[in-house]
Amino acid sequence: FKRSKSGGRIRIGYVSSDFGNHPLSHLMQSVFALHDTRLFEVHLYALSNHDGSCWRTRIEGSVEHFHNLTALDAGAAAKLINSHGIQILINLNGYTKGARNEIFALHPACLQVSYMGFCGTLGADYIEYMIADPRVIPPEERRHYTESIVFMPHSYFVNDHRQSARYVLPPPPEDEEAQARWAPSTRAQYGVPDDAFVFGNFNQLYKLDPETFETWCNILKRVPNSLLWLLRFPPAGEKNIRAAARSHGIRDEQIHFTDVSPKDEHIRRGHLVDLFVDTPCCNAHTTGCDILWGGTPML
Repeated sequence: FKRSKSGGRIRIGYVSSDFGNHPLSHLMQSVFALHDTRLFEVHLYALSNHDGSCWRTRIEGSVEHFHNLTALDAGAAAKLINSHGIQILINLNGYTKGARNEIFALHPACLQVSYMGFCGTLGADYIEYMIADPRVIPPEERRHYTESIVFMPHSYFVNDHRQSARYVLPPPPEDEEAQARWAPSTRAQYGVPDDAFVFGNFNQLYKLDPETFETWCNILKRVPNSLLWLLRFPPAGEKNIRAAARSHGIRDEQIHFTDVSPKDEHIRRGHLVDLFVDTPCCNAHTTGCDILWGGTPML
């Protein structure tokens, strides 16, 4: 494609299948509207249809240009992006569900960037840059990435504090109606004993490896009156986790499962856990932020 001419505002495009009820939107929903419109012209390119969620509605209404690419093949989508004169095109999917990297392979923009959706290198010559920070890509690991790294000064990981905090903090006293509706979660709601020391992990179960789970079981055996709270994420995993726990000498009542919950409840119930134990092979990302917003320490 012909490169767009410079001059005027810088034109940025974000491409994602996750504009909706998805962790990416939970984290980034405010970002798109925070660009200085005197300097930047922002286009969003959706790879999925409206899912009926408040996140999709809010994001669509917050930007200058929103385009749905679901009906277009890769060539037509790339042609449309190029016609908008996009100078920086940001891939928010990487190698995750719903990605359409073939659009990026056609290189419709001057510079193409990987951000947020996929933590590793894409290994693709059509992605010139990746946005990260020195903690997630230390200097000695830089050689494993084909992209040039744009280092943020603190953290690359965006978090929408405004939407998260409202689930955790009580409403202001003057909002009597909201005060009447708001109530903190309790352990009793989830069948968790009040006097137990509760370890928790609310990640998807695929992030849990055998060595880590054995370590958790050893901890449970050494900490009196303790249990491990996990999610049925997916439900099919519960049977296998319980069988593995029994093989390590853990009683059934020390493994506690609950269902995946809506976002607001998910954040509110995080404070019921005493210590969130993370999975080292694949860390908690959005889940980790949610836990910290709830005031629970994370190891």
